[in-house]
Amino acid sequence: MKNKFFCFSGVFVFCTFAVIGCAKREIKNIDAKGKTIVCFGDSITFGYGVQPGEDYPAALAKIINFPVVNAGID
Repeated sequence: MKNKFFCFSGVFVFCTFAVIGCAKREIKNIDAKGKTIVCFGDSITFGYGVQPGEDYPAALAKIINFPVVNAGID
């Protein structure tokens, strides 16, 4: 009897979290005060293996003519 109860409890908890996790959430942008873009990422964002100024955040800054901060990690 205990095994059935624990099994049912586990299935109930799993289904509850599955339904909650799949619920559609609205994504809202916060009102930004500045005009700077920050690029977060890994070594590709950081520009590992390329010359300074050849990383994609630098290229993005040139294209859009806005300040872009490279917050990639090496």
